Amino acid sequence: MERRASTTEKPEALFYITVKGAKDLPALDVNGKSDPFCVIKFATKEEKTKIIKKELNPVWNQSFKFLVRPSQVNELVKFHLYDWDALRNNDYIGETELNLKDYTPGLTYDSQLPIRLEKKGTSVPRGSLFVQFVLLKKEDLNRRFWTAAINSFDVDCSGTISQMELGAILDSFGGPTSDELQELFKKIDQNNDQQATLDEILQNSSLLFKKDPEWIWSFFMDQPSIDELDMVSHRPDDLSKKGYIYVIDRKTGQSVEEKIPPYIRMSLTLMYSTSSGRFAVDGLKIKKVLTTLTKRQGKKYDNPDSIKEIEPFIQFHSLNREEILEPLENFFQLQSVLL
Repeated sequence: MERRASTTEKPEALFYITVKGAKDLPALDVNGKSDPFCVIKFATKEEKTKIIKKELNPVWNQSFKFLVRPSQVNELVKFHLYDWDALRNNDYIGETELNLKDYTPGLTYDSQLPIRLEKKGTSVPRGSLFVQFVLLKKEDLNRRFWTAAINSFDVDCSGTISQMELGAILDSFGGPTSDELQELFKKIDQNNDQQATLDEILQNSSLLFKKDPEWIWSFFMDQPSIDELDMVSHRPDDLSKKGYIYVIDRKTGQSVEEKIPPYIRMSLTLMYSTSSGRFAVDGLKIKKVLTTLTKRQGKKYDNPDSIKEIEPFIQFHSLNREEILEPLENFFQLQSVLL
């Protein structure tokens, strides 16, 4: 029986699963093939893979995330496979399931699950489903987050971060003000060497996000992958209204409000939020941080997949489409050439 978790119930874990594919599915179409897709259900949430046409050994490689709350720890993860049909109801292939209690949190599992169809009291084999999954507790997510953060902002590759580098991280996530940061860093930097290690940060991570101690869950739910975290472009919704600056319109000479991306705001904050930052704008350390941020964002936009960012970019900056020289379709044609 499924239980609906209370909206005030704090998550206990995050279940991250990749549905890799299936093998030896039955042929349910007249052409000797099937058009399979998989529905994943946990408690009240449901996700679905794409449809693979004319295939009995489909490969999906699609990942999904589910929050697990205390009242849901006994729930089963259920997988229902269907053969898609355009003109009539989808044919049911079969089902399989996972019991999260059988697996150790923090460990990644690759499993081959038997698909079966219950038919007239008999369980009929219907192939296998291949999945990879991990159940992550809050401490696991904290370690993953701070490991990725240090790797992203540790410009001198020391394996530690300075107060300035920590400030760059926290600004992207609505952390403490620059004045609060100085006092917090003293508590974190236990050996007073002006550098914070991963263990020092983990021991004091609750101090860094007092305004929203449960922020880690929403951060990971927003990430496309828990293994490649986007530490630069992420910004919580409640902070988006702060992402504006005032600029002078060259045509009118008037001051206008302009929306800026998170990585630009982060750089401006680094340079101008404190007297030490303003003093260090031309310093080697601050230049390394800004260069690192610029290169990482540049690689993201150089990737052909960034074509998906064109429409959001237009909406983000409220651009006038009539002023775009090339039709948007030309950019999508360019993607096929690059690929």
